[in-house]
Amino acid sequence: MKILIKELEPVTSIDYQLDLNDYVQNVVDLVSIEDCRVQGKIYKEIDSVRLELKIDAKITQKCAITLKPVPYNLSFETEIIYSNDKDNMDYALEDEIHLSDIVFAEILLEKEVNVYHETANPDLFKDDREKGHPAFEALKDLMKKN
Repeated sequence: MKILIKELEPVTSIDYQLDLNDYVQNVVDLVSIEDCRVQGKIYKEIDSVRLELKIDAKITQKCAITLKPVPYNLSFETEIIYSNDKDNMDYALEDEIHLSDIVFAEILLEKEVNVYHETANPDLFKDDREKGHPAFEALKDLMKKN
């Protein structure tokens, strides 16, 4: 979805349904992004464009332990600034805004780092630092003697 800067009014309302499934294939822990709705306003000024967006989507992510799909709803608000002022910008101001690219990047920032399926057993991955690796047992004994 492209938005041409020159066609924007000083204030433009948006309400789009985006299909982001082509993006998902390159992300290891994502299964799908469904029903992605983007609503908000775009404020066009002389040297900048500011997007105030509310993003709602159904995310399906892989369980960090079992890799089983874990669906959940993701909803958040964000502000994105396009400008040539390096002190006050998220992205450089160009002739068009690729809304799908920006929304997908924002979803990657906001999604859960790890999700767990209800059948996942976290005890399978307990940390055995006290035990140590058997190859280093002799080294540990050698260090105690010195």
